[in-house]
Amino acid sequence: MKFEDDKKFHIIIAPVLAIAQFFGLFPVTGIFSKNINNIAFKWLSIRTVHSIVWLISVIAFFYFEFIGKIRDGNLNPKNSNGIVFCATSIFAGIFFFNLAKDWHEILKLFK
Repeated sequence: MKFEDDKKFHIIIAPVLAIAQFFGLFPVTGIFSKNINNIAFKWLSIRTVHSIVWLISVIAFFYFEFIGKIRDGNLNPKNSNGIVFCATSIFAGIFFFNLAKDWHEILKLFK
């Protein structure tokens, strides 16, 4: 029976999710639990706060980077890599946050 438990999707993907959470993405509690009923998104958790603070920080960095380039008259495709990186990070952060809210329901599909 142990071998069957080790092949479940949520157990296999847990280390990847732990790395994502280190970087402020995917605020789900109980990712290492063998029981999917213990895996959930919670608004009042340190992971959610970390994710929201990270997202706000990236949005602020994007804003200041964009305004700085406009103010200096230096906004062009050649030097806008920081702006594109921030925009991509913002969209990815929002995507993973929304995915985390539905993660428990998604895991039920793999059961």
